[in-house]
Amino acid sequence: MIEPSPSRVTHTLVIDQVQEINDRLAARRDPPAITADELGLCDSAAGSGETVDSLPAEAVLSQVCCIGTPEWPYIHGHFRIPETADGSVIVDFHTPALRELSHRLRFRHIWGE
Repeated sequence: MIEPSPSRVTHTLVIDQVQEINDRLAARRDPPAITADELGLCDSAAGSGETVDSLPAEAVLSQVCCIGTPEWPYIHGHFRIPETADGSVIVDFHTPALRELSHRLRFRHIWGE
């Protein structure tokens, strides 16, 4: 018996959406400044090895990344904290934050089921 493989369309869509977000965040002209507060991520736990325990409200999103398998990627954001030189703080993104991010960037992305 042959097992059906998961649809590549859904997962390719997720990766494409992340790339569109990164393209918009890296725009040379008038790049958007999206804060942790605007995405409902204030006080979210930072990833291991970070210099802060939680994400401050004024942290600015610089990039969104996919990690893991293409079949089911985990998505996280890299935030810069203004007035510090500590590099980026990494926070896991869940569906509500992804939906809000797409809304703020004026995309019609589909996140979650």
